[in-house]
Amino acid sequence: SSAAGPVILFGIDGGTWRVIEPAIAAGRLPTLARLCAQGCSATLLSTWSYCSASAWASVITGLDIPGHGIWNFVSRVPGQYAFETVSSRSMDGEPFWRHLDARGLRSAILNIPILYPVIPNNGIQLAGWLAPSVRSPGYAHPPELASELLKRFGSLSLLPDVKRFVLDRNYEAAVQNLRQSCEQWERVFEYLFAMERWDLFAAVFTPTDAAHHWLWHLYDSKHPDHDPRGAAYAEALVEAYEV
Repeated sequence: SSAAGPVILFGIDGGTWRVIEPAIAAGRLPTLARLCAQGCSATLLSTWSYCSASAWASVITGLDIPGHGIWNFVSRVPGQYAFETVSSRSMDGEPFWRHLDARGLRSAILNIPILYPVIPNNGIQLAGWLAPSVRSPGYAHPPELASELLKRFGSLSLLPDVKRFVLDRNYEAAVQNLRQSCEQWERVFEYLFAMERWDLFAAVFTPTDAAHHWLWHLYDSKHPDHDPRGAAYAEALVEAYEV
C-alpha cells in the first residue's frame, strides 16, 4: 500500500451508466464525477452468460466461466436430477486476496456476492448475498465480527426487501426499505474502513441491484410495465448512488 492510503475496490452491483451519466451531468455524484474526470471510465463487458453469479466469480478469481465453474445461481448435484444454490465451495480457482495474504498484506473483503461461506483472508471478510443470514456460520471472518456488527448496528439486512413491497404496489414502503438498506451499508462500510489501515479495502454495494430490478419500471417511462402512479418514487433509484 502507499502512504496515501489503501487501494479501494468498490463494486456497485447492478450499476449502469444510464443512471450514472445523467446524475453526474446534474451534479449529483461528485465523487464518481471526480473519478471519471481524473481517471478513466468505460462500459465493462460481463461474462458471456450475463449472470451475476458468474460475473462475481470472475471478479473473485480472475477466471472465465469454464475456469471457475460458476455458470448460474444453481448447479447440478452430481449423480442426481437436482440442483443446489452455488456457494464459494462451488467455485474453482483461487480468490485474488490469496496473493495479498502471501505477502502479509491486510485486506477487508466485504459483501461480495456468492462469497458464502467466507474464504478467510489476512484481515476481515463478510459474505454477500446467497448467504442465508448474518447469523449463519461462515458469514464473517473472524466469526465474532458478525456479532460485533449486530451489537453495534442492530439487525443487518443482506438485501433490501424491495420486491415484496413493489409487487404489492406499496412504493412508499419499498423506497423506505431501500433507503434504510443504503444507510445501513454506508455505516457498516465506514465503520470497517476506519477499523485499521488496510492495504486493500474491497466492498460491494448491493442495494443498487434491488433498486434496478424493482424500480426500473418507475424510472424508465418507456418501460412496458411503466406505472405512472409510482413515478414520484423513481428518484429513489438515483438516490441509491448518492450514499
